[in-house]
Amino acid sequence: MNQDLHIVAYAGSIRTGSMHGAVLDIALKEVEGFSDVTVDRIDLAQYPLPLYNADDQKAYGIPDAVWRIQERIEPAHGVLIASPEYNGGYTPLFKNTLDWLSRTDKTLFQGRLVGLITASNGRRGGSNGARQMAELFGYMSVAVHQPTFSIPHAGERLEEGEIPGLGGWLESYVAAARCFTGGDPPG
Repeated sequence: MNQDLHIVAYAGSIRTGSMHGAVLDIALKEVEGFSDVTVDRIDLAQYPLPLYNADDQKAYGIPDAVWRIQERIEPAHGVLIASPEYNGGYTPLFKNTLDWLSRTDKTLFQGRLVGLITASNGRRGGSNGARQMAELFGYMSVAVHQPTFSIPHAGERLEEGEIPGLGGWLESYVAAARCFTGGDPPG
């Protein structure tokens, strides 16, 4: 039985007017046009998390927001993340979210293909951040679609309303997610 491919997506920045929120919106509009693909966009601003601290986890347990994010990821075949690069690496929000989610289920992202999109106004498009995110997922035994997608001069691209190459990359990601999962979400 052929079922819809279900993708969960979120941005690694919760700043109002975030470039990555806008990039994610453009990407998801395109993905929603693919046949048999459903998308669940998570707004991490709706799930505030304290900075991970094992002492706090021991004293207070895992925050409810972590369980709610996990519930949204569990039925997904793939996870699409658009995240900025801060000082040549991944954002604290990106890392903190993974740190908390790994406390509920270390294998949550395993069996789901992760797609990474970065953007910046510079010429490298946040590619260092993408590399570090991919490496971190690799340490967690999570598959990341290759290549990742970086958008240089992203402010100009967003003003133009067009991100060259994004559609083709998304087609490649969706096709790879279908093959990777065999049509069934893990678990």
